Amino acid sequence: MDAVDFFLTRYGEVHTGLVDGLFGSLADAQLRARPHPGVNTVAWLLWHSARIEDVALNRFLTDRAQMLEEWIERLAVTRRDVGTGMTDAEVDDLSARIDLHALRGYLGAVTGRTLAVAEALRGSDLEASVPGDRVRSVVLAEGVVAPGAEWLTDFWAGGRSRAWTLAQTALLHERVSAQLVHQIQSVLALAQVQHYSLSRRGYLFQSRVQLKSCVID
Repeated sequence: MDAVDFFLTRYGEVHTGLVDGLFGSLADAQLRARPHPGVNTVAWLLWHSARIEDVALNRFLTDRAQMLEEWIERLAVTRRDVGTGMTDAEVDDLSARIDLHALRGYLGAVTGRTLAVAEALRGSDLEASVPGDRVRSVVLAEGVVAPGAEWLTDFWAGGRSRAWTLAQTALLHERVSAQLVHQIQSVLALAQVQHYSLSRRGYLFQSRVQLKSCVID
């Protein structure tokens, strides 16, 4: 097994289980809503992860057009950045307006392109650096990073290897988002019993489930 085989093994497990599991188990309202203050919506997390992967694989590692070009109108989201640094109001607006059917299609399209890019990288020098100048040029020309989140450009342009870019943006970043999404699924399940009461000997006992919030950019 070479490095690409290893990547593809882990990538398939994360993406198939994540996307199919979420769309199959959560209602549209649950995908769009914040399960707890300070926690981003599942819809936003999925969109954000797909945007990071789309840009990095297609514009940093190769010279292909982003899959976004084919999906932006169907998504009903005009933003071209990756979402890092968005305000709560912006997250809520995107979550409310995004077409969830198109989001699932976009995720599938990005996944398909990533598999093709990974295969094309087989046998290449994965230790070669992704030129920082290229990263900055793409970010500036295509509006990948929103004002106020310029640190992300510096992070990506810091002489990262092709192997790092592949793993970090398509696997490790997705893995972090997947962990938080699973936390949100648990929160949604707990929320069903957030308020409950028990009547005993004429007294009303109430209990509230306390939920821990977490935010990912």
